[in-house]
Amino acid sequence: MKYLGLVLICIMLVPAAALAAGYNPTTIYDIQQGAWQVGDSVLVDSVVVTNIDLKATTYGFHAQERGGGPWSGILVYCSGTPPAVEIGDLVRVWGDYDEYYDHSEIQTEGHHDGGYEILVPNYGALPCTLLSCHDLGVVPLTDSTWCEKWEGVFVCIDTVIVTELHAYQEFSSEEAHVHPGEEDTSYTVRTDDKCCEPTLPQPHVGDTLVTVRGTFAEEYDNYKIWPRSPADVVYLHGAPAPSLVAAYAVSDSALHAVFDTPVDQASAEYEDNYSLESGVPIKQAVLDTSDSLTVLLNTGTTPQGVRDSLTVCDISAAHGATMTTCQKMGFRSGITEIRDVQIPTDDTDASPMNGERVTLTGIIVHADSTFNGPFFMQHPDGGPWNGIYVYAFPSQSYDVGTKFTVSGYVQEYYNWTEISGVDYISVWGGGPYAFTGPTVVTPDLIKTGADTAESYESVYVKMDSVMVLTPADTLGEWYCGSMTDSVAVGDFTCVYNPCYTYPLPCSWIRIEGCLRFHYAEFKIEPRADSDITELEACVAGIRGDEVHPLMLAQNAPNPFVGETRIKFSVPRQMKVKLSVYDISGRLVKTVADGKMEAGEHSFAWDGRDSFSRSVSPGIYFLRMSTPERSLQKKMVLLH
Repeated sequence: MKYLGLVLICIMLVPAAALAAGYNPTTIYDIQQGAWQVGDSVLVDSVVVTNIDLKATTYGFHAQERGGGPWSGILVYCSGTPPAVEIGDLVRVWGDYDEYYDHSEIQTEGHHDGGYEILVPNYGALPCTLLSCHDLGVVPLTDSTWCEKWEGVFVCIDTVIVTELHAYQEFSSEEAHVHPGEEDTSYTVRTDDKCCEPTLPQPHVGDTLVTVRGTFAEEYDNYKIWPRSPADVVYLHGAPAPSLVAAYAVSDSALHAVFDTPVDQASAEYEDNYSLESGVPIKQAVLDTSDSLTVLLNTGTTPQGVRDSLTVCDISAAHGATMTTCQKMGFRSGITEIRDVQIPTDDTDASPMNGERVTLTGIIVHADSTFNGPFFMQHPDGGPWNGIYVYAFPSQSYDVGTKFTVSGYVQEYYNWTEISGVDYISVWGGGPYAFTGPTVVTPDLIKTGADTAESYESVYVKMDSVMVLTPADTLGEWYCGSMTDSVAVGDFTCVYNPCYTYPLPCSWIRIEGCLRFHYAEFKIEPRADSDITELEACVAGIRGDEVHPLMLAQNAPNPFVGETRIKFSVPRQMKVKLSVYDISGRLVKTVADGKMEAGEHSFAWDGRDSFSRSVSPGIYFLRMSTPERSLQKKMVLLH
């Protein structure tokens, strides 16, 4: 009894720092029903962990009041760090209450000194609340409060039929029977494997599921059930046979076959169950027993970057179901060269491998810290066509000079070639590796609109002796170059905490960084202060403290309806032409054209062309032309 008293005293003392820091004791019930405002610091005590997101891009975990019922659950956001809790732990949580895209959260990191602690490990898992598709699904979502009370709660539905498959291992299902008091069975509920490790097996349309369990969440305007593991989805006639979900090269003589459910080792390691369309022999098949989803296929030497496909037959799941038909998956064989991905074969500037699975080897030259993961990589030799952006979220961060092999899909993201859908990264040992660079360029080669700019996309480049033309705007963007050729400079990779100190207008600098294509503009992305060297603080005839730099501000509002205002400034009297162009480059209207005095100027555009006709909603470009240089901004006109 003495020891129990000590434990209770310790438990009571632990939150003292949180209470002293201004956290308000409350309950999840009160938070979910509107007792607190967004941004309030809250503390909830003795709640149970019901679900944990253990993936690399973790959201955190769900916690629920022991009494259950409506309004009893909430997401505890841990800022991308896998939480050190287990399902069934009794915990205390403190942080800032937030509505992230209408999803209620307690944010424990990056907001004051929030956190969580385990009060009683293995306190006991809570039972799921049995509901119907009518309770959780709406077609369409006409009442936003219909499902809100179950957000964050550990729920389950029973005896449902799969009606539709979606991307990212999601599926929808509806009732297979009518519940008492419910006449309409057309309500559907979406299920997402957001938290599942390993991933959920993909069902087939028409499968009957005995039970689907998980926490209920809202994401991207959809309510979804997030199962905790594949065991939370129970099939009437057993889980389906394995499906081949990925095939990709890991070297010039090996590839991976990846399945959506753990597979039987004997059938997975039988080489005759696999064949390549190219005819290259499969010499050995080895199951990765740590996840039982991935099979390493050792092959003969394959050509680099050539279209091939893997056919798989007769693979059994660990639970016994066997494929009834063969399955086929396409990919580019061997290690594809970055330049082969980047060099277009037509006049569209798109990759000839757009949409295809490729495997690349390269060296990191710039890590994108904004989203804690994506990075620029390039061939060690650098130069035109040898850089690419990898949109991935690895489980750890990598330094410049890291060499690795990565596999993913080529994607044209708003005309910027990148690798996305990455599920394989293999780091080479012995680094950091040297690489040639940066590639020396001049403003006329990489400015937006130059025919050569595309070849330097994502390449690590350097410009010597260029002038800073404008100050940084609120997004950290500015221009440098010459009087005739201006190049945009961005700070997208560190927008929440600038990567570098913005230089003053009129100074001469040396600048280096990767060339990003962003919002229809090529922009250099410096990585740190060391990437910008001041060569001269001021140019002849221009004061370093000049009040009115040559600058075009972003129109406001943007996006806009009806009318938007355009502001710019000029350092001295000069001729200025302000024009609006559509996305195809055709002139829509000249807003202003004439001599402007030194200082700030403002004009309005009412969304009409030169003939006073209303133009269609969409993307338009605002161009400011002067004798010294041209500046450009993108505008979005709404209905």
